[in-house]
Amino acid sequence: MSIEAAEPLAEATAEAPSSAAVPDQAGAEAQLSDAEADAAAAQLLRSFLAAHEARARHYARLHKGFKAMLQSGQEAPYRELLAELTAGFNDVSKQVGGTTRQ
Repeated sequence: MSIEAAEPLAEATAEAPSSAAVPDQAGAEAQLSDAEADAAAAQLLRSFLAAHEARARHYARLHKGFKAMLQSGQEAPYRELLAELTAGFNDVSKQVGGTTRQ
């Protein structure tokens, strides 16, 4: 391309507004969507962390209850604890299953 042919092209390009200078409504919506997605991801992580903390507490109680049963030889309190913890683990499992479907 000759220099003369390139000059009108350069002028036309210089006169046309760049896409960065024009406000982009879709871009603003995309940023809002990104912010909403970030908030949703943060909430999902908080929910998962809460479920993990509950699971860790259940395991700690299970370990403590088992140790107490071994020392005392009494199974009845341990069986009650197992029933309670089984329900607790079931709740945690449902919470985690629910978070993976969001």
